[in-house]
Amino acid sequence: MKPISFRDTLVYHDGVEVFGAQDSIGGNYIGVMIESQSDRDQYLVAGVNPNRLNEFRAGDIDMKSLLLDTPDDQWYVTWTKGDFSRPLELTVGEGSICDSGYLPNDGFVLCETPRDDQPLLRAREENNLVFELRATPPETGNRHRIRMNTLGSLLLQMQMVLRHAYSNALKDVVSRTRRRIDTTDGHLLDVVVPAAPGSFQIILEAVRRPDLFGFAELERGLQRMDDVFESASNPETARQGLRAYKGHLAGSYIKLMRFLADNKSGLQYGWASPMSEATKYSGVSKTVARGLAESLAEDTSLGREDVELRGALERVNFGAGTWGLNTADGMKVGSVMEGGLNLSGLTIREPYVFECEEVVDLDATGREVRTLYLNRIQEGP
Repeated sequence: MKPISFRDTLVYHDGVEVFGAQDSIGGNYIGVMIESQSDRDQYLVAGVNPNRLNEFRAGDIDMKSLLLDTPDDQWYVTWTKGDFSRPLELTVGEGSICDSGYLPNDGFVLCETPRDDQPLLRAREENNLVFELRATPPETGNRHRIRMNTLGSLLLQMQMVLRHAYSNALKDVVSRTRRRIDTTDGHLLDVVVPAAPGSFQIILEAVRRPDLFGFAELERGLQRMDDVFESASNPETARQGLRAYKGHLAGSYIKLMRFLADNKSGLQYGWASPMSEATKYSGVSKTVARGLAESLAEDTSLGREDVELRGALERVNFGAGTWGLNTADGMKVGSVMEGGLNLSGLTIREPYVFECEEVVDLDATGREVRTLYLNRIQEGP
């Protein structure tokens, strides 16, 4: 017999039904209840590959598939009286796990979206809006760790989605009711717990605290971000769902899905303000993120924001197709797309109205880089 130590509960219903465990050298196991008696419970236990376990936690594979990946087809049984504080002794099962009669049915999928309301509890304790982010790249499968580039890029990508969700939400707010946060540098949230226990869990709080009535301004952006995740969570209907958020918000969401797909990661988040009734959760699994990245790859128009510029033409390069317009908000520079408008005929210092499409990307420092493409020219007043 060999002992294993309880790690965490994966499914609970009137008792622990599925749990994760480790042995003395860090090997991963999963335990599934197969019989409950009055004085003790019996579990099927199998060793599992950490990456496959991570896929199960993220809802990408079902439990039966996970158990069938047992190394050397070796499986065990154990009994407990509900006390998981002590090591569990394993007894080797006889024959193949397929013939044990203990395998669950096809399709039992775990979606590890937390429902413990910890963000709400923290929000009330800190009197601030709390945002919790969980990622599941492959390196989180065996240990509580994540690559530096993945973590940094994830925070920047989520920041860009939230920033544009907040800006998009403000369009629906009457000017006199705004208590606007300065979003010029995108500083909306601060990391307060960089590595809490979880898949890989980060806890952030709003830069601006709630007002005297308990309203947190950033709720506007988070509610809009929830809408985007809900409407565009199905790869088959994502394009239609994103059309309501066409522009920078849709573009930042698409970039986030590409990032998750490239890093083989799912994402879950939850947020709450001190006045919330419950934590609001959302996210995508690794499989869904990959499907969204593929289905949205060819529709570049969703991420383009329509922008109208008015001002005097300050400079123009007919050969390169570049231009500079002196507007009320300062100098705006851009170009025409390959095979697009011909700039010949424009006159320096003359007023024009430029109808453009604006695309936003992140540079190596996380700063947003905006590129303007000219689509239509009108003579100014």
